[in-house]
Amino acid sequence: MPYRLRVLKIFLEEYKTNNVILWSSFLTYLTVLNIVPFFYFLIFISSHIPFVKSKIPTIKSTIIDVVPAYSNELLEYFDIFLNNISHLELINLIIFSFSILSLIGAFFKFASSVYNKKVGVFKLIFFFILALILSSVVISAIIAAKVIFPLFLPEFANMLYVKIFPLLVWFVFILSLFLIAKTKDISYLYVIIAAVITTLFIFLLKMLLSFYFSLFTYSKIYGAVAIIPTVLLWLFLFWNILLSGAIIPKVFNRIR
Repeated sequence: MPYRLRVLKIFLEEYKTNNVILWSSFLTYLTVLNIVPFFYFLIFISSHIPFVKSKIPTIKSTIIDVVPAYSNELLEYFDIFLNNISHLELINLIIFSFSILSLIGAFFKFASSVYNKKVGVFKLIFFFILALILSSVVISAIIAAKVIFPLFLPEFANMLYVKIFPLLVWFVFILSLFLIAKTKDISYLYVIIAAVITTLFIFLLKMLLSFYFSLFTYSKIYGAVAIIPTVLLWLFLFWNILLSGAIIPKVFNRIR
């Protein structure tokens, strides 16, 4: 059997054996439950960035356009939230930490079933703290690049900020997940290849969905709540790709 067909055959076997579709559905459901803490955390971070504050009037006008029937009530809650956000830092950190740990824990539960490896709670907490530190460094670097590079190389800065940085951030995040999940018999080369493939497929998914929604939009059927099926579709396909990427090193290992 040709090498490519062997890879595909073993991948499909692992895909079926490890119930990737079922796990993708579960993680999609779990992510939906955590959307509010994610949104809360994003607003909390954004409120400390000067150029985001200037966009608040635009955000308010967007709320009026999307949900005009309830815009007054939403804007009132939005203003209350922004006024009290500084008093909720500890609560926000706890809620966001638990929401992230639940997703990371579910991912490593899947990885442990694939590689028959146990990942302890302390290791997950260590990874979460490390991820927060690394993400802070990356966010600082992105903001610095957004401010500094345009002064000298505007065209390069635009390409760096829009295309290269997101790709790099996703690659580092996915690689870190795969490295923690790997076992000793899995080569580091296989893990890196899996991270590259997974990152590229995630960005390919983004392009394909953009093209798909340009041809057919759920708003024709669902109206203003069209974002719900759109997000569900994106999350399900995203988790499918990420979990499939976690299987790739084992596929290469079996062939070897």
